Amino acid sequence: MLYIAKRPTDSKLWNYYLLYKLSLVKQSILGVFYIEKLGYYGPVLDLDEKDLEKVSDIVLPLDEDIVLESLLVTCRRCGWCCEANSGSFLFNSELTYLRSRYPRLSERLRRYSWVRLYDGSRVKIWHLDTGPHGRCMFYNPLERRCLIHEAKPVVCILTYCARFAIDRHGNRYVRVGTADERGRVRFRRAGGST
Repeated sequence: MLYIAKRPTDSKLWNYYLLYKLSLVKQSILGVFYIEKLGYYGPVLDLDEKDLEKVSDIVLPLDEDIVLESLLVTCRRCGWCCEANSGSFLFNSELTYLRSRYPRLSERLRRYSWVRLYDGSRVKIWHLDTGPHGRCMFYNPLERRCLIHEAKPVVCILTYCARFAIDRHGNRYVRVGTADERGRVRFRRAGGST
């Protein structure tokens, strides 16, 4: 069954909680979709019962037809969100997979902190924004690519620039302007297909 994550808020506690819970079911994230009927873009997940138990408090059921009418927000891998002031981090819960895929790269992790979550618990996050000007340590600026793309953290999967999107027919769209007072954004068809 398909679900969409609840919206982030102005509360850091809630937003860390939301990201942490999504990191536990990262493999179930189908992508970030702009759903015009809801005026919202957020992660859509395909959850089985086991994974739904882990995140039932942060997701809402979603009709598949709504997703088919929505735009899939796409990352163009331009590096803009990785290059400077990335703010990227990795939850400790994501570290096992990173180490299994990239054992030598995971040795770079040095700086961590503990963050409090909405439910009162605390989790460890590893700071990846330790390069010059806040560049992610796993971004290679010469090759303009992520060195851990297959194991990238949930924060990177969900919080890139969200400027580009495609529909189910492959038509490309570009976000126009910024969100209005209700949080709605607009996309304009860019022409051509992917």
